[in-house]
Order: sequence, then structure tokens, then C-alpha cells
Amino acid sequence: MAKNQTQDETPALRTVEELAAEAKTPDWLLAAARAKHRWVLGQQLTKAAFDRGIQEAANEPIGVSQPPGGKA
Repeated sequence: MAKNQTQDETPALRTVEELAAEAKTPDWLLAAARAKHRWVLGQQLTKAAFDRGIQEAANEPIGVSQPPGGKA
């Protein structure tokens, strides 16, 4: 990667709240992603990182307990 990287090549950082509003993310899903990824108010992410985090939270099983060792 070149040292003189322009701003256009750098992924834009936006707050979790801005990204959630733009994507119309349901409150419950945003709360799940915040808990899973420990996102705090005002935390800045790229859109790709936000989308990935939301997708991971959406696919997280709820109410499934796993025994020690992680295999059900």
C-alpha cells in the first residue's frame, strides 16, 4: 500500500447510529449487535464492518445453551 494514500481510498468511518439509521436496522437487531460486538454509543465503523456485525448478530442462535467445550 502506498504511503501517500488519498482519502478516497480510505474507507469512510461513520457512527453505529448513523449506519443503523441509514440501513433502517431494527432496534432489537442493533441491540443484539451492540452486545455481541461490544459497540458503544458513537463508535465509528466502516459500512462493511457494520454490515458484517449486523449479519453475525442476526444469525446468532438465541436461547441455545452449549455445554463446556462448545459442542451441543
